Amino acid sequence: AVHIPFVATDTILSTGVIALDRQRAWARMAWAAAVVNPLLNLALIPAAIQLWANAAIGASVATLLTELLMTTAALYLMRSYLSREMARAAVLACVSTAFMMGAVLLVLGAVGVVPAIAVGVGSYGAAAYALRLLTQDDVQFAVKAIRRSR
Repeated sequence: AVHIPFVATDTILSTGVIALDRQRAWARMAWAAAVVNPLLNLALIPAAIQLWANAAIGASVATLLTELLMTTAALYLMRSYLSREMARAAVLACVSTAFMMGAVLLVLGAVGVVPAIAVGVGSYGAAAYALRLLTQDDVQFAVKAIRRSR
């Protein structure tokens, strides 16, 4: 699941791309990824079977490369709005947060799906807050939304 930090990064960056009214270009990149990923799988799965007798490794690498393509595309589409430092800091914070969540879940071990989701969400949120991906206003908004949904 090495690709998960990049999925988280892509989710955040895609929001920015859409907010900048670049959704048409983003949709083209999504279509490109939908073509590239199966082609990568066609090449990498047989290679992984031959090298490691494990097709999942090839599929995982294909997914990781596809997500890296999407991250690069999002940063490219936002290039006139983000400085290199801002982009680097955002990607590093998202990836770090996801790895922190993964470390917590790894230490926790097999506890079942529902507890793992709860701990994953909590640890991701705590790491995101600690790394200042979330502001105090974001947290207050989320708490109010949760209270309204009850």
